Amino acid sequence: MNRVLICLLVVFTAFSLHAEKRMKKTKSFVGTWESAFKGKKITMKLNADGTMELGEGEKTMKGTYKVDLSVTPHHIDLTFGKRAKLSIFKFIDKNTIKMDEPSTKRAQDFGKDAIDFKRQ
Repeated sequence: MNRVLICLLVVFTAFSLHAEKRMKKTKSFVGTWESAFKGKKITMKLNADGTMELGEGEKTMKGTYKVDLSVTPHHIDLTFGKRAKLSIFKFIDKNTIKMDEPSTKRAQDFGKDAIDFKRQ
């Protein structure tokens, strides 16, 4: 019985540490990011509650996002109303992310239209 409890404690602790590390990485994704794409300034504001705003000039769309950091490259799902756009991203450094152009099908690798966003 003691062995089972010890094993459960070890598994729970390892899972908690892994979850805490993933949460810190997710929190590092929260903030305002900017890029220039095809000659246009794009602003992406990601909030801790999973809501987001995506702006291009004066146009702004509100929606939600989900990230999956357990896969490489990481996944991001952007939802605007009933429309979902899927993409991949990676951290270049703590203030730069590279994201493939969102689409209805998730890319497996970064294409020529991948976008570098800088933290603001």
